Amino acid sequence: MALFPPQIKLPKFSNLFWALLILVLFIIWMLTGIFSTNSQSQSSAAKTETSQSNTENRPNVAISLFTPINYTRELKFSGQTAARYRATIAAQTSGRIETLNIDNGTEVKKGQHLATINAAARRVDLASAKASLAAATKLATSARKLEAQGYLSQTVLAEREAAEAEAKARVQNIQQDLTYTRITAPINGVIENRRISAGDFASIGNPMFDVVNRTDLLLTVNIPQKDRSSVQLGQEISAKLITGDTITGVVDFIATDANTSSRTYQVNMAINVSQSAIPTGMSAEVYIPAETVQAYNIPHNVAILGDDGQLGVMQLINNRAAFVPITVLEDSPQALVVTASNNTWQRSVTLITRGQLALVNGAQVTAEPVAQPKN
Repeated sequence: MALFPPQIKLPKFSNLFWALLILVLFIIWMLTGIFSTNSQSQSSAAKTETSQSNTENRPNVAISLFTPINYTRELKFSGQTAARYRATIAAQTSGRIETLNIDNGTEVKKGQHLATINAAARRVDLASAKASLAAATKLATSARKLEAQGYLSQTVLAEREAAEAEAKARVQNIQQDLTYTRITAPINGVIENRRISAGDFASIGNPMFDVVNRTDLLLTVNIPQKDRSSVQLGQEISAKLITGDTITGVVDFIATDANTSSRTYQVNMAINVSQSAIPTGMSAEVYIPAETVQAYNIPHNVAILGDDGQLGVMQLINNRAAFVPITVLEDSPQALVVTASNNTWQRSVTLITRGQLALVNGAQVTAEPVAQPKN
């Protein structure tokens, strides 16, 4: 038994064979490297193309920087001018109008004679009443003397004194009625409505004249419940009359009892009438300053409607468009004065001013350089 395994004899190859084998292996190795390099190059090119494609798909937009301003909000109401003092003069006695001294538009002073009611019959009645009073007084005086001497009862004395008092009251009533026949102005003002003419018969309570004071005028407005606390006594106001004239004044009355139908509160403002001649009953837009807030002036075309119909703007945040709802404080022909509805704006903000209509919330954008700040 052989102690060692038989030796394996390798075939003998020529040197040419081994050289060809090494050459083949080298060629295979080279081809593998080329393919790997091509594959990596193609992958890198694909990534670059994808990145360029994503950049090219971002919309180009224009942006501007907007800085905050201090804006004093004004409450705006419709009101009208009114006279603080006006009076309707009514007849306090009946009779025919004998004289008439004024007409519509006449300026009158307090106590000025305006008209006279015929008093001839009253004067006759007064003469008769005075005669009756004299007789009653004579009887009462005599009765008091007799009663003191014990010749007359107290009952008779009381009757005569009652007759005297009645006669005296009749004289006083006629005298008072005579004063009513002279119609006078109760206040300074202008006759706005003359309701009678000479020869007309005036009955007690019938209106005769309307007198309006033109030197102490008011602006009256009705304030909603939510705005009542924003109005203070002594607060300065401005108003624009329907004629275009601007007037000023101060708040001097705020109602504490609301109108039961409209649930609004009446506010009166004293007008500085020295500025111009102001008629009563004229419509006006009244502006009352309220609180001062931080706001922004933006062009009208920057504002857009969101998907839910809410007004807002597109703000640029980290190269993305973010829709921000806004509250409009003032809409003037020049610009909108706005604040962010969610109170997120505390300093200067960058808004998209061109191309915002085609954007959706969160879209990536390519922005042009920031324009000069706008106030």
